[in-house]
Amino acid sequence: MGWRPEDKYLLEIPRLKEVRNVSWAAECMDCWLIKNVSERAIQKFSNSLYNQTRKDTCRISHFNVSDFLVLLARHRFVVRKCRTTRDCLTKKEQNITREDSCWDLKQRLSSVQLVLGIVAGCLNLIVVVNILFTRSLRNNVSLVLVSNLALGDTLSCIYSIITASIVASNRYEYLYDFYLRACSTIGSLFVLGMVTNALTSLALTVERYLCIVFSMKPGIRLTPKLASLTIALNWCFAVSTMSVPIYLDLYKFVSHFCLPILFHSYTVFLVASLVTFYFLIIPLYVHIYIVVKKSSQQMGVKRESALAKRIAILVGSNLVFFLTPVLTMSVWSLLLTTGIEIPIYSNSVIQQWVPVYCLSINACLNPLVHAFRNDKFKNALKNNLSLKGNMNHVAPAAW
Repeated sequence: MGWRPEDKYLLEIPRLKEVRNVSWAAECMDCWLIKNVSERAIQKFSNSLYNQTRKDTCRISHFNVSDFLVLLARHRFVVRKCRTTRDCLTKKEQNITREDSCWDLKQRLSSVQLVLGIVAGCLNLIVVVNILFTRSLRNNVSLVLVSNLALGDTLSCIYSIITASIVASNRYEYLYDFYLRACSTIGSLFVLGMVTNALTSLALTVERYLCIVFSMKPGIRLTPKLASLTIALNWCFAVSTMSVPIYLDLYKFVSHFCLPILFHSYTVFLVASLVTFYFLIIPLYVHIYIVVKKSSQQMGVKRESALAKRIAILVGSNLVFFLTPVLTMSVWSLLLTTGIEIPIYSNSVIQQWVPVYCLSINACLNPLVHAFRNDKFKNALKNNLSLKGNMNHVAPAAW
């Protein structure tokens, strides 16, 4: 270790094609110096400075190349096959500075995202705390499931607040190393929130389905114990789904949102699973509609059907705000393959900000659509805020 062939006369030997197992630093162990690899690689290292950009992103990387790499390139040699070639080239032999030409736009967008995240987080925390600390609400299966949905939305809000505050208060070039360490933690919050939303929406629909379709059979219901088991299974699946990309190291700093690698088999599985959960809901609501249509003329199931409509709006909004970024990204990706010239600012907004904005807006709407329109919930909240009456008792109220 410590030797490298910097003598240009050695490199000029006509028949020399490779120099193997050269070590000169901890990052550059057992490297091969190979001649005539590719013209592109030779040209890249022939100058002490070069830039890398991608036409579909705002990111620009500036590389300051060491004299040694320049010397090798000018004799048509490049460094290959080190124990850690990437570390050798990026940490030892090149100094890399990064910038984002869209960062000012992203900082303005992140300010709005931050406000949405804080508002949504407060609303969802109120829902979770009010339901869990009021006994009569804890005994209501529908509201218990709504509190679980609010908990998932709270995690999504924490994700939005973290990503927005980081972008709003820092320059891009200072964040690269931080994101390399923190991406798995940040991205896991996004996956937890998305999976919990989908599974809880399905559970809420099943609960209403059993109440309405089997209204004459009270024994067929989602009981509080069964609801607790459903929530436990929900979180087991969500945590397992979140853990897979951590194990496979899929939370990459492709953007500052730290999402799993796009088009990886895991991402395809995740999106397909969530789409399946949401589309299982559609036939259940179709059947609920048919049953309500028939039974309302005979026996009046107004209370249950009114609650079902409210939950249908809640679940429907989750479905819309989930599918919007999925469809937008799919159409946008197809558009990019056509070769149409698209401004990188537009590409940045569509690919990175539409999903996060949909997540934040949906988290804001969910508490307002159901919990804050529920009389029992509102009465309990008034009692808890005024500190009057029994914290574990809420006077009966009509739905």
